[in-house]
Amino acid sequence: FDQDDIVGELKVFPFDSAPKYEALSYVWGPPEPTKSITLNGQEVSVGVSLFAALHGLRLLNQSTNGKSNTERVLWIDAVCVDQKNNEEKSHQVKMMGSVYKKAETVLVLLG
Repeated sequence: FDQDDIVGELKVFPFDSAPKYEALSYVWGPPEPTKSITLNGQEVSVGVSLFAALHGLRLLNQSTNGKSNTERVLWIDAVCVDQKNNEEKSHQVKMMGSVYKKAETVLVLLG
């Protein structure tokens, strides 16, 4: 992988037994253009602002601890909520307060 590639795993956990995680809040921006990240070995299209936010987190890791590949558990609405499933989106929107409240840290990136 190129140093600019964003690579991760998408895992599903029951809400009550999820591991400690950081919730990412960021400005969505327009749906187009998109950039690619790799999740579970599959290429996934995400908005440019999310890609920039993830890249920014990598740079922050690098400046903080000298490593750009530190493993993190993140909850990101655009990735964790099936954006094509209106029923799931409706359910998840109702849970967002709890998701952010339960997060170990909420990362807010202003764009």
